[in-house]
Amino acid sequence: MENATIKRFKIRTDGSNRTQLNNDSSRGLNVTGEWVYYINKDDGDKIYKIKTDGSSRNAFNFDKTSDLNVVDGWVYFINDSDEKRIYKIKEDGSDRTCLTEEPAMIIIVVEDWIYYWSNDTSYLNKVSTDGSNFASLYDEFDIPLRISIVGEWIYYHSPIGSWPYNYKIKIDGTQRQLVY
Repeated sequence: MENATIKRFKIRTDGSNRTQLNNDSSRGLNVTGEWVYYINKDDGDKIYKIKTDGSSRNAFNFDKTSDLNVVDGWVYFINDSDEKRIYKIKEDGSDRTCLTEEPAMIIIVVEDWIYYWSNDTSYLNKVSTDGSNFASLYDEFDIPLRISIVGEWIYYHSPIGSWPYNYKIKIDGTQRQLVY
């Protein structure tokens, strides 16, 4: 799939009205209200936003980005243009702020916390959404490829360890388990 492109569509839950939203190779899709935020691979991995009807497409942030989450009026992202540090910016484009000095490889924002794997150590950490209250949660080498949080558990897929490489760990960093 050397020249494959990833286009974004919307569709009703009954399968009708399939509509293409853009022509960009896009990833990291986040929908909030009437806006869709995404990373535009065709334009240097910048963050773009577009209305859910496909109108008003524009570059939202000009930093090279590798991951993003949109939560409670803020866009949290890994800024590859600044050594993969975690940043936040308001949905209106104001108050762009660096939250960590440590580089990250993957983030997920839940309530007032940003959970992330360190790009330097491959350890699981968390930091509050204002950049304070840093805590290391799991200090064993791991490389998550996907991450989700459900209740008190972080679920992730990793190529490190025993097949099938699916794990869960409590949000406090305890009780890491293989999930079948």
